Amino acid sequence: MSSKPSASLEGADNSANHQYLEEPLASRVRADLKKYYFSRQEAFFGADLKYAWNGGNFTVAIDTLTPEITYDWTLANMCNKPTVFYWALSAQDPENASCTRMVFADVYKAWFRCHDKLPDISFGRFFAFAVRIASTGPQTIPELLQAHAHMCDRAFLRMQSIMSGEVSSVICQGKNWRRYKLLPLCRAIVVLYDEFIDPPERESDGTLSLDKDVERRTAILILTGRNSGLSSPIDFDPIRSSSLPIARDDVDAIDASSVIRVSLKTAVQFITELQQREEAASSSPKPVDTDNLDQPRKRIHWDDVDNADEYAEAILDRPHETESKQFVLNYVLERIEMEKRGEVVFRHGVMGTHWPGKWV
Repeated sequence: MSSKPSASLEGADNSANHQYLEEPLASRVRADLKKYYFSRQEAFFGADLKYAWNGGNFTVAIDTLTPEITYDWTLANMCNKPTVFYWALSAQDPENASCTRMVFADVYKAWFRCHDKLPDISFGRFFAFAVRIASTGPQTIPELLQAHAHMCDRAFLRMQSIMSGEVSSVICQGKNWRRYKLLPLCRAIVVLYDEFIDPPERESDGTLSLDKDVERRTAILILTGRNSGLSSPIDFDPIRSSSLPIARDDVDAIDASSVIRVSLKTAVQFITELQQREEAASSSPKPVDTDNLDQPRKRIHWDDVDNADEYAEAILDRPHETESKQFVLNYVLERIEMEKRGEVVFRHGVMGTHWPGKWV
């Protein structure tokens, strides 16, 4: 830890919170606190999603054509996502968890790149809600559309009950439910991952290339026909030239123009662009309920905040209030001093620090 006053809060007076944070240092500290907030959130975010996508007990499973939303945890994880990623039985391998981890890593990195590596990850926002199809669940595309429509309807009714106060959210009492929305796109388009593919061979340096793997895996995009709330209907024409053989015998039962198989990379890019289109067309681009937003919600802890700006100000407001505030602020100040001295400063990569093995 540097002993310079400008890089430490040791001995600072609470009555003068910004005594050592005059400009231009104050602006730099705020900027770095926001970066720290994002890297911390990304680490938690990635770790939570990894479990939700591991294909095991932590992954939501449907075993009927009329799935219910049993837990509010499931409801919260379904919100703020533009689609549902259905893991078909034919693509599952209970004996090889590394395959599911690889698929998620592919999706995760591709989605981050669609947002220039800085996506909005607040309130569960991600490319898709992962659902594992059980042996008694929907096995054909028509059955999948039936199950998806039922699940969306049940989720919408449950959300209405919570927001109206008709029922209380027992499991997720800490959730700021006004920030969670079931997006119209989630009703309109789904992803079916139906082919099992072994993990790729490692590169000569021992790494696994996610960029190569996401292009060799494929997924089926399916339009449900439920376009209510969309700025315009979804059209597959922009990706038609990238389409691959569907290779399924249940497509004749539905409108063939509403189904397309593409690389997993193209699927992520297409749906992300659809969501960006919807946000641009909406007067409220982020899925936020504006009702009663001016009413402050109860904070459980000083870092119970909604975004990076609030986090930075919470740190700078009475920084000696807790040891955790002092730790974070001194950490950021030390990083700034290290950069001034030309020393190497650790930076979080797109996959964070929570991934086993080597990825590129």
